[in-house]
Amino acid sequence: MSKYPNQDDAFLEIAGAIRTAANELRPAGRVEAQATLSQATATRTTSDFRSSNLRLRRAFTDQDKDNFLEEAFQFIANFFEGSLTELERRTQGISTKFRQVDANHFTAAIYRNGAAKSQCKIWLAARDRFTGNIHYSSDPSRDNSYSESLSVEDDGFSMLLKPMMGGMFGGDRSKLLSQEGAAEHLWEMLIRLLQ
Repeated sequence: MSKYPNQDDAFLEIAGAIRTAANELRPAGRVEAQATLSQATATRTTSDFRSSNLRLRRAFTDQDKDNFLEEAFQFIANFFEGSLTELERRTQGISTKFRQVDANHFTAAIYRNGAAKSQCKIWLAARDRFTGNIHYSSDPSRDNSYSESLSVEDDGFSMLLKPMMGGMFGGDRSKLLSQEGAAEHLWEMLIRLLQ
C-alpha cells in the first residue's frame, strides 16, 4: 500500500484483486459475476479508469513542514498512549503512565511491580536546520538534552521524519520514516530496557 500516493487507490486495487480471486474460485458463478462486472464497468465514467501512479514532485513550504510536524507529534503521542495502555493490559505486574504536559510535550513511563523501569519525555521543538524537530529524552525532567531527534525531510513527493542520532543506537541515520515508523522508532527506545 505504501507504493500508492492515495490510500483509496490502493484499497480499490486490493478489492479488485480479491473480486478476481473470488470469481476464479467459484466457476459456477463466474458467468454471473462477469455479467455483473460488465454492467458495473459500463456505468463507470472515463475518469474512473486511471493510473494510481499520479504522484508529482513538489516543493514543500515552511508552513507545510510546520503542519506536518504538528500532525506527526500528535500521532506519536497517540501511538505512545495506545501502546502503553495495551502493554499494561497484556502484562501482569506492568503499569504505565502517559501524561500530556501541554500541546508540545508528553511523558511516558513503564513500571514493573511499582518500580520505574523506563521513562521518557517527547517534545515538539522549534524547527531549524541544526537540530531535529521532535526530541526524545530518557530523562523527563530535562528539555535541554535528548537521546534522539527527528527532523522533517522530504523525498520530493511527501514529507517524512529523519532520525538524527539513529546510528548511535544501531539504527540507520539516512532512513526516512513515516509518522508510524518514527513513532515505532521512539517506542523501541522506551521499551528496550524491559526486553
